[in-house]
Amino acid sequence: MGRIHRLRTALSRHHRSAGFGIHSPFAFNFVCNVLGERLPYYGYAAIEATRREVVEAGMHRLHHAHVISLSNAKMLFRIVNYFAPRHILQFGTNHGVTAVTVLLPSSAAQLCLCEPLLGSRPLASHVLQPYMNRIHVHSDASSAIAAYCHALQYDQPPFVLVNEITDGNAYKAIEQFLYTILDDKGIIVMRNLNKDKQLKQLWASCERYVHAGQSFTNEKIGIIVATPKLQPERFNLWF
Repeated sequence: MGRIHRLRTALSRHHRSAGFGIHSPFAFNFVCNVLGERLPYYGYAAIEATRREVVEAGMHRLHHAHVISLSNAKMLFRIVNYFAPRHILQFGTNHGVTAVTVLLPSSAAQLCLCEPLLGSRPLASHVLQPYMNRIHVHSDASSAIAAYCHALQYDQPPFVLVNEITDGNAYKAIEQFLYTILDDKGIIVMRNLNKDKQLKQLWASCERYVHAGQSFTNEKIGIIVATPKLQPERFNLWF
């Protein structure tokens, strides 16, 4: 999914992103009114403030990882707001912005966070502090997965956000777990597909595995909605 490929597919992705050629009512609504929504949401101000704090703090450091863009953070908020999960599992957070973003749509939502390096990331710890009564931090993927499965309620679809795989030995475990999420009519959001070879491989594996539902990607971020009610389709978009 390199830059040249993205340029070659730009026109077709842009055409589809306006809803042209999309026949599924769910996909049309999701693409136009969730991924492509331009109207403001109530949580945007908090997202902007959190991200601004992180960026301003990061400017004073010699090395700091890239922060999620404001547009992508807002889109992530809309996705979570649309599906309204009560329990969310997230793998990785450099600065805490994505973790805050997924908690903002609902004050009742709980986040199971797999982040072994959180203790060495004072900025992320500071950003997440006001939300720690709703965040359950785990240092390895196995304990995070087990805790999430225990907390997950039977009447709610699973919702998993993969930012990065910080537990280096857990790729296979995460892959197998995501397969069960797809079997359980869950939603998977995967970021950094163009930056991380492991995530690119994991996304391709999940897309191949899903046999009931639809996937949406701009080759940087991918979303899979696994439900038997949807005709199996893949949408390569611009968002």
